[in-house]
Amino acid sequence: MNSISNLVDIYRLTNRKITPQRLAIFNVLDSNTDHPTAEEIYEQVKSQIGNVSLKTVYQTLNELESLNQIQIIDVGTGTSRYDPNVNQLHHHLVCQNCSKVKDIELDISGEMLKAFSQNSGEFKIDRVEVVIRGLCEVCLGKGSSKQSEL
Repeated sequence: MNSISNLVDIYRLTNRKITPQRLAIFNVLDSNTDHPTAEEIYEQVKSQIGNVSLKTVYQTLNELESLNQIQIIDVGTGTSRYDPNVNQLHHHLVCQNCSKVKDIELDISGEMLKAFSQNSGEFKIDRVEVVIRGLCEVCLGKGSSKQSEL
């Protein structure tokens, strides 16, 4: 995601209004590595400025995605997550206990992509998204009951 000032410029260039709600959403997403849900973003914005609707949050997130400023990801946690890290190729670690999502860099080399393409039949592969599931450090420390499933 671009810096907040760049987002403001992009919004103005695309004839979108800059509102306190949108600025607060930009602020929550700025350098955010937690992959928040729309509801989490809504709660943070609401605590900051008070006057915001969940609909405004969703509309702004959809606009940001259409402008290629965030990525909407589904990592199987039951709700969409919003990832502002669109400038760096990465994949995701997902905690099976608390649903925490963290970026991980993996080298998916050209040879791997070539092998995927050769084995994909009629599909043309545009990108590969890897989701690795396990337990985060916090949940490991709690002695999660799901630990034995790994």
